[in-house]
Order: sequence, then C-alpha cells, then structure tokens
Amino acid sequence: MLSKRKLALAIGANIIGNALEWYEFYLYILFTPLFAALFFPSDVPGMSLIQAFLVIAIGFLSRPFGAVLFGHLGDRVGRRIALILSILLMTIPTFVIGCVPTFAQIGIVAPLIILLMRLLQGIPAGGEFTGVMCYLYEISPPGRQTIMGSMVFFGSQIGAILSIGEFLFIEQFFTHEEIAEWGWRISFMLGGLIGLGGWYLRKKLQETPTFQALKKEGKISPHPVYDALTGYKRPLMRALLLTSLTAAGWYLVFIFSPIYASEVQKTGWGKELLITLLLIVLSNLCLPLFGWLADKSYKKVLWIGSCCLVILLSYPFYFFMLHGPFVVFMTLKVIMAIALTVQFALLPKLLCDLFPTPVRYSGVGIGYNLCNIAVGGSSPFLALFLTQITGNPYMPMFMLIGTAALSLIAILPINRTRV
Repeated sequence: MLSKRKLALAIGANIIGNALEWYEFYLYILFTPLFAALFFPSDVPGMSLIQAFLVIAIGFLSRPFGAVLFGHLGDRVGRRIALILSILLMTIPTFVIGCVPTFAQIGIVAPLIILLMRLLQGIPAGGEFTGVMCYLYEISPPGRQTIMGSMVFFGSQIGAILSIGEFLFIEQFFTHEEIAEWGWRISFMLGGLIGLGGWYLRKKLQETPTFQALKKEGKISPHPVYDALTGYKRPLMRALLLTSLTAAGWYLVFIFSPIYASEVQKTGWGKELLITLLLIVLSNLCLPLFGWLADKSYKKVLWIGSCCLVILLSYPFYFFMLHGPFVVFMTLKVIMAIALTVQFALLPKLLCDLFPTPVRYSGVGIGYNLCNIAVGGSSPFLALFLTQITGNPYMPMFMLIGTAALSLIAILPINRTRV
C-alpha cells in the first residue's frame, strides 16, 4: 500500500489530468456561440450553432480508438506510462486550437482544423479518464475504492469550475470585440500550460501495486483488447449501460440545460453560467460523501435511488424550465444535480469491478467511451437537432428518462467484485 504522501501525489497528478480534459472541453462549450460565428458561419438560422455542437459529437468518435490504443498500452506496459503519454498528447491540440485563424481569414480550412484537433484530442482523452479510474482503483486502501474513484469526477469538475470562472472573468473585464479577436485564445493556450504541469507530476507516479504483481507473476495478457472484447462481452455491455445516465446527465443537465434555459427563460447567459458554477461546486462537495456512503455498503441503494429520482424529476424539470416559475426550476435542478452526483461518485468503482486486472484498462475504456459516443458528447447536438426537427421541446427529457432506465437495469445483476 502506498504511503500517505505518495497517495496524495497520485491523486493530485491524476486530478490535474482530468481537470485539463474538462477545462478545455468546457471552454469549447462556453465559447460555442462565438465559435459558431468565427468558424461555422451560415445563412441558415441556428445552423452555425448546430455545426459547432456537431464538432463536439464528432470529436467523440476518436475516443474508442484511444480506448483501444491506451487500453493496450495500459494493460501491457503499465498504467503509469499510459497516463503520462495521454496527458502530454491532450496538451498539444488544446494549445493549437488557441492558434487557429478564423473562417474569415483562411476559409473552410479553419473549421476543418478545429474538427481535426477535436478528433486528435479524442484519442488520448479516450484513455485518460478511464485510465485514471483504473489507477486510483488499484492504489486504493482497502474499503476505500469508491471514495478514491470519486476523485476522477472531482478532477473533471475542477476543470469545469476553472473554465467557467475564467469565462465569467473574461466576460466581465473584456469587450465582446476583444474576446472575439484574442481573448478566447488565451484560455486555450493556458490549458497547454496546465497540461505540462500535470505531465511533470505524472512522471513522479509509481506503477500500481496490482499491475506490478501481475507483471511479476507473468500474467500480463499479450492481447488485452482482444481478450476484453471476446471474453468479457457481458461486462462490456453492462459498462455501456452503467455509463449511460452519467454521460447523458452530465451533458444535458450541466452543459445543455444552461444554454437551453437562457434561451427559453430569457435569464441571460451570465446568470445561467453562475448557477451552473455553483451547482458543480455543490456536486464536488457531495462526491466524497457519496463515495464514503457507498464504501459503507450502500452502493446499490444509492444507485437505484438516483436513477429513480432522475426518472421522476425529468418531466417537471423540463416543464418548469419551459414555463417557470424560475425558482421551482432551480430547486429541481439542484435535486437533479445531486442525483447525478451519486452516479459520478459510484461509477468508477462499478466499472472497474467488472473487469479483472489483465484487461481492466481496456475493458473500462472501451465500455465507457462507446457509451459516450452514443449518449454522451452527442447529447447536446441530438437534443438541439431533435427539438428542431420535431418541434417537441421535451426531447432532452426523453433522453434523460431512457438513459436512467438503462442505468437502473444495469445495476441489478452486479453482486461481486473481480480482482
């Protein structure tokens, strides 16, 4: 077992990596209306925004390739090497996005570069988030695997908090013209510096004791991705289902709903962002609590309760978003955020429990990232697109209810831990 100092270093180094991933991702979301104008101009109303959101969805297509590549590396060579490489490769596209000329300057090449950078960033991101899950799971002290796993989402939400805080600062102290010309670029370049700091810390990490033991015993799989795909089909399907509400809920409640609400409630983008910032802070404060409770054998009860709560609240959540009053909508949003936080806290351990050590990095990465293609990063685009073509403003509600039902079904057969 690692010493307290080495455990703290491991948590910190991995949190920074996750923070970088979501710092950059949330920045893109926040600047989406600006990016729509700068990189995706269109004469069709709403098309620029749809195209900007579509780039987010397309960027997730490369994540399964990253899950395969880094899963193989993590299960064959080691978790440490995979995590050092993933944070370094995420840093480069983040910095490049901050340097891309606009559509007005270089034409169609500009959005193509943005799309390419999102695809390239998706490859290391496909091994980053789930790699941290596996690493923290395997270095956890006995009986603390859930609370340690919750630090994965703690790091990602720190990145979101930093990006929202920085965005609000820029909005407050710079003019729209200054932001459009150069202000947004500083944020992405800063992300590159954050990444280099995380890379430096990760070089100090030790390999997990679990993987070291596997290597010493000569039990490392020569083809971990193949083994995961052929020998663990049921766990992979269960990983997909378990991830569904976590993926869709994060994007629909914490990302899409502020944009949606600011349009229908006319509350203003700045006010919605501030509310979202407070919600994410609340979620981060609750993560260790739910992780601690789950380690006390309340895992299934918490998971089932959170799924049922999301199903019950989805309709009133969107009804009051559309029709008000605003205070009722906000109350429901707080409850919804807490219910989703339960999922964030428990998911890393649940996923890692599904796969034994020789294929854990590959299995968790493939299951998690395939789900995020279907209902994760594509959720804002699908919600906006389906709402426009059907004229039904409740389409996001159906997505939430459906993914909550899938996550509820997935938890029922889980009754043992793999080692």
